[in-house]
Amino acid sequence: MSRRSAARRHNSIAAALLHDVGRVRELGRGPAFKPTPEGALLGHVQLGIRLVDERAGALDPALRAELLHAIATHHDRPAARTAEAAVLYHANQLDAVAATRPVGDD
Repeated sequence: MSRRSAARRHNSIAAALLHDVGRVRELGRGPAFKPTPEGALLGHVQLGIRLVDERAGALDPALRAELLHAIATHHDRPAARTAEAAVLYHANQLDAVAATRPVGDD
């Protein structure tokens, strides 16, 4: 595996782990988890991009852009411009369906 390929794989894993990190600023503390004023206006996607961008300065600029892009588009499939961003979108959709699916008496 080339260094570039390994870096992209790690970047995909980072995007999967960080795509909802903006929730920490979007929502207040429990038990109510009400939106913060900033969260109500910007939402977790924009807040997550800010959080990651503030801390990703050491990343290669191209990898940083791909990471931020994946986070930015994880709710917007048509906007995804990389395979990794599209995969993250679909994984997020599957997770949402699984989380809201009623549990039946099988």
